[in-house]
Formats: sequence, structure tokens, C-alpha cells
Amino acid sequence: LMEAISSSYVHFLIEACDHYISDKPYEDKNQFYHNINRYYELFPYWEPKKESKDDVQLTSHKANPLNTNCVLMAQFVFKKLWLANPDILASEVFVRKGKKDEVKVQWHVLHDDETPFHQAYFQPREKNIISILRRIQMVLTCAPYRLYKHLQEYEPAIATPASVYEFYCQYYSHILLHGCPCHIEQTPFRTKEDFIKFLWYILYTTESIPNEYVLPGAPFGYPLLLTAD
Repeated sequence: LMEAISSSYVHFLIEACDHYISDKPYEDKNQFYHNINRYYELFPYWEPKKESKDDVQLTSHKANPLNTNCVLMAQFVFKKLWLANPDILASEVFVRKGKKDEVKVQWHVLHDDETPFHQAYFQPREKNIISILRRIQMVLTCAPYRLYKHLQEYEPAIATPASVYEFYCQYYSHILLHGCPCHIEQTPFRTKEDFIKFLWYILYTTESIPNEYVLPGAPFGYPLLLTAD
């Protein structure tokens, strides 16, 4: 019965995409993101809400079997979603109409996109880097971090210093359309300040030596140097 219910839930989530979010461009961006949020609220998240001090004593009680079964069913749902790999990761695409930008949805699979360059990544925790990542053509989903946490055991793609470094090194020829070397203004970084911000993001601090920063991998052969000329 649990298998049947979870399979039906997965089918519902896949079919609900088009019912909650239109494939036509939205003039009202707030409405677009509102619909996106409403869709992702359908997923069976199970983490408990924060309890007040007055409710602490309730945690010592035995787990409710009904709650346990609900969590188990939710786990089945996420596992089946991962195995089915449907197009349920939404990203926004901006289209120009007259003097205004409109936004429309584009759907992506959870993992192993047929075109790896277009694989959707969950957004990084550091929001100040998002605009730069989008400029280098990294696809960032509008799906919430909460969804990532429930899929985390399957290792979905998420923007981190290591994954961004790997993406840039693998696809820099798609990003730097004017080749290399080139002027910073001819790149998606646009300014040296944004390129430096990008470099700071992908650098790691070492535990052995304070204030020492290293790249996630060997940078040889990759366009990561900024010169004065």
C-alpha cells in the first residue's frame, strides 16, 4: 500500500507542474515566483517545525506510528522521484517583450541531463554570487534548498565552490566566447571586481595555514589569471 501511495504521489507531482506554472511568459514576476513556490510546497517534506519552550516536554513521548508511516512514505516519494528523474527542477528564463522583460519557466531533470552544460544546480547558500553564476550560464533552479536537503543522500547538483570551479574549467570555452586572452569587458564577468568576487568564491581556506587560500583543483591551462593589461 505504501508503494502504491508513493507512486501515485510521484505521478501527481510530475503532472502538477503544468497546472501550477504556465509555460507562457509572465509579465508579473511576483506571480511567477508565487506559482513556483506553491508548486514546491506540494512536496512531502517531513522535517519537524521548531518547537517552543512550552512544547519541549512532548519530545520525550514515543513517536506516533502515523507520523512514522508518513515519513516513510515521503522517503519513498523522493527515492522514486530520483529514480524516475522527471523534469521537475524549474529555472527562470527572461524574454524581452517591447521595453519590458518577462519571465517564463524552463524545466530540467533532477540529474544526468543529456546536455551536461544545461544541468540544473540548486542555488548556493551565498546569494551574492548568484548573478555572476547566471552570467557564466550556470543553470540555477528556483527549487528551494529544502528540496535539496530531502534529496541530499542522492547527491544532486548544487552550486558550491568546488562544483562552480569544475563547471568553469569544463565549459570555459562556452563561457568566454571571445577566446582567451581577452578583455574583462568581453566576458560575462564584465568587471574586474566581479571576476575577483568569483575567484574569492571558489577559493578554499586551508586549516593548516591561517589566511592561506587554495583552488579546488590544479588551475593549469584554465583562464583564471587577471593581468593589468
